[in-house]
Amino acid sequence: MVNLLNIVSVAGLAAILYVLVNWSRLPILQRMVGLQSFFIVLHITEELRVPGGFVEMIEAKLDFTLTNPHLGEFVLSIVVLTMFVPAFLFPRRTFLVMVPMVLGVFELVMHTAGIWMFDRDIPYTPGLATAACLLAPVGVYSIRYAVKNRLMRRIDWLFVFLYMLFSVGVAQQIVVRSTGMSYAEFLRNIGKALSGG
Repeated sequence: MVNLLNIVSVAGLAAILYVLVNWSRLPILQRMVGLQSFFIVLHITEELRVPGGFVEMIEAKLDFTLTNPHLGEFVLSIVVLTMFVPAFLFPRRTFLVMVPMVLGVFELVMHTAGIWMFDRDIPYTPGLATAACLLAPVGVYSIRYAVKNRLMRRIDWLFVFLYMLFSVGVAQQIVVRSTGMSYAEFLRNIGKALSGG
């Protein structure tokens, strides 16, 4: 299977280089997407590689095992590309830009909740450092910029959340079902983990 994470990494590096070279000529939100595109690569690296262990942490707590870890990486890569590439190419479509920005804030929330959910001995889950120091600050800044400048309508926010929900939901189902576990059982296991059961 093609390792799309390498393509995601190259795309993130290309985006940040393009933004840095053309900083003064680019719209603010396109700059932010360029930064966020590179930061998501660093985030994935922290989750999976250095120090890594995010997948193993989830597998242990939610009682499922990825039979093909490359499938998980492939699906993750597709989700990242569908969230970030349109936002970078069409920065004047603000609702597209808000998808990776809301994702950045969501990552901080989920990694922080993961400390409690996964009974961590230390206040850290793999991915928390980049979520807290890189993704969330760019996300919050961009969301505030869009709100302050009235670039988003209420219906646009609905599109953002539906886009995210659909992308993440479909990706989760593909990965979970590939393990032989039903998605309903996976959600029950999440519920048990959240309730401390």
